[in-house]
Amino acid sequence: MSNTQRVSRRDLMRLASAGVLGTAPAGWLSSVAAAAPAASKHKSCILLWMNGGPSQAHTFDIKEGREFKAIDTSVSGIQISEHLPKLAKQMHHCALLRGMSTGEAEHIRARYLMHTGYKQVGSVAYPGLGCAVSAELGRADAELPNFVTINGGVDGNDANGPFRSVPAHLGPQHAPLHVADPAKGVENLKPADTLADLDERAAFLDKANRRFLARAGGAAGEAHVSAHKRAIDLLHSDKAQVFDLAREPDKVRAA
Repeated sequence: MSNTQRVSRRDLMRLASAGVLGTAPAGWLSSVAAAAPAASKHKSCILLWMNGGPSQAHTFDIKEGREFKAIDTSVSGIQISEHLPKLAKQMHHCALLRGMSTGEAEHIRARYLMHTGYKQVGSVAYPGLGCAVSAELGRADAELPNFVTINGGVDGNDANGPFRSVPAHLGPQHAPLHVADPAKGVENLKPADTLADLDERAAFLDKANRRFLARAGGAAGEAHVSAHKRAIDLLHSDKAQVFDLAREPDKVRAA
C-alpha cells in the first residue's frame, strides 16, 4: 500500500473481518500510519467503553420472538432495537460489526483482550489501544496529551471499574492523562505558587534527572524526563483551558 493512499473506514472494517485487528494494536496501527498521507490531518477518536452495558440481543442483534422489537434504520436491510430510535436515524454514519467473537468467556480477561489485542498472561503488561495510537499516530511535540481517559478505573485488573490503559513497554510518554471526575476536569493544572517558582523547582529536578541519566542511561529514564517536561509545558499552555468545562456555552453543556 503506497503512502498516498488513505485507509478508509470500510478498509478498516475489512481488516477487522480478516482478523487483523485481533493482533497486537501496534502492529496494524503501523500499517495505518504508513498508509496515511504525511500532510493529512489526524482526526480525534472517542471510544465509549460501555462496561457491563446492555446485551447485543437488546440493542443491535434483535432476534424474532424476543421481548424487544426490531425497527428499520436509515440503512436499508439493517434493523436495530426499538429502544434506539434516534440512533436508527443515524445508522448511515455508523459501522456495525456483528461478527465479533472471543475465546475469553470471563469478562475482565475479555475486556483486557479487547483493549490490548493480547490475552492476559501472568503479570505481563501490554499497551492499551489508546497508548498504541499515541505511539503510532500521536505528536511528540503536542502541547496537549495525545491520549486522555475518563473514569478509567484503578488499573487493568480493577474488577469494579473499566479497564485503564497502561503504556507498558511503549514508555510513560504514551500513558494517558487520567481524568477521574469529568465535572472537576483536570486537577492540578495551576501551580501552588507562581509559574516562576514552579519553573525554578522543575529546572532543579531536571538537572538532577539529567545527572542520573548520564550515569545510568536507559530509555525508561529518558521517557520519564520527557513525560515530566510535557507536564510542565501543559501548565504553561493556554490550550489547557480545553479541559475547563465551565468555558463551554450553556447550549453545548446541555447537549
